[in-house]
Amino acid sequence: MNTKIIYKVILISSAVIYLTGCTDLFTNPGSSSSSGKLSITISSPKSADSISYKGTTITYTITKDSGIHAVELYVNGTIYLWSGVNSDGTQPAIPLTFDSTYIGKRISYYLIYYDNDGSSARSDTMTNILITDISKIPYVPYNFAFTILSSGTINLSWADSTSSAATGYEIWRKRGYYGQFAIYLAASPGTYNINDPDALDTTVYYYEIRGLNLYGLSGFSAVINTYGNGASRSIAPPHGA
Repeated sequence: MNTKIIYKVILISSAVIYLTGCTDLFTNPGSSSSSGKLSITISSPKSADSISYKGTTITYTITKDSGIHAVELYVNGTIYLWSGVNSDGTQPAIPLTFDSTYIGKRISYYLIYYDNDGSSARSDTMTNILITDISKIPYVPYNFAFTILSSGTINLSWADSTSSAATGYEIWRKRGYYGQFAIYLAASPGTYNINDPDALDTTVYYYEIRGLNLYGLSGFSAVINTYGNGASRSIAPPHGA
């Protein structure tokens, strides 16, 4: 055999052995399982999603061989969390939470699943996930009500869910049935009542309230009015008010 041909055969064989031997599950994004029997698939959050820094729980499914041992979470290529199997043998919940320094940044993540026999599987990598402050507009305030404190002063009160994370409230008011609603008072976050110090005894007032945050405005609450409260508020509004 020609010496050059033999030399080429040796080089090609060496290259094949080298490339095959260097393929590693945890450094090769195209690998999904080290055993061929296992798999782990992420349903959410997916690539290009946005999530609040306060967190979400990763939704994932696995196929298992000899039982779950543990699941690891990697963020930006670095191990972020190790979770062992639940006491009943079910797969662990994997939270994806961050501190406020991550707000405005984008991250990637993947999961690695370990079976009881030492086999493992790696999920696809979810990329370009934006970490935000609050990802939802506030919920609509509820239980909106008023109390007559004195002549000319009305206290307005409401309730709100703490999970809505409103950064403030707008109270809108109109005078009489045919008036026009306009923003009238503003309340700070964590405040659930405010006084209207300019409520004439001779006028029926209508109020509604909504919450706001960085991402937008909630819907308005149900409208309340002062008809029938106080000696001079006895003129009935038109039908349907």
